[in-house]
Amino acid sequence: MNRNLIDYLGVSQRDIGAGVVAGGAALLGLFLFNNLVLGEEFRSQGLFADSMLVYVSEFPVPIIAVCVSTVVWRVMLPEEPAPVRGALAGIVSAFGTLIVLGVLQGVVNSLEAIFDGALNDVVSEFIIAFAVIALWGSLFSAILIAPLGVIGGYGYERYLAQR
Repeated sequence: MNRNLIDYLGVSQRDIGAGVVAGGAALLGLFLFNNLVLGEEFRSQGLFADSMLVYVSEFPVPIIAVCVSTVVWRVMLPEEPAPVRGALAGIVSAFGTLIVLGVLQGVVNSLEAIFDGALNDVVSEFIIAFAVIALWGSLFSAILIAPLGVIGGYGYERYLAQR
């Protein structure tokens, strides 16, 4: 990444590295959740599923995880490697990703309601999408994403400590 951009954003390569590790863990969690819990093959809904704005829920998961984790590492962790705090930051990143994803899906569902002319449903569409993804998603996927967050965060920080 461009050094000037990193300096401008105020993040370190360590923060970005944690984001990349979390993005990989999010992709693995998504794959495991789809196959083990939902019994579906791994497939991206994408932006053009049933209608243009129906499901964005799977497409941006790794990207959101990278962004959320980079911010979490920047805020929560000291400059020196801390594996135990890394494990905690991994959990915060995993659930933070679901919250951001819930907000994004809520906005998309609200926009779809606006485009369909159902202005009375804008707020309820947002609340329902957010609740399903952030709250129910956290409840049902916690058994997978919490350990992945712990392993990813602890492992990354331990790797840095041993370097």
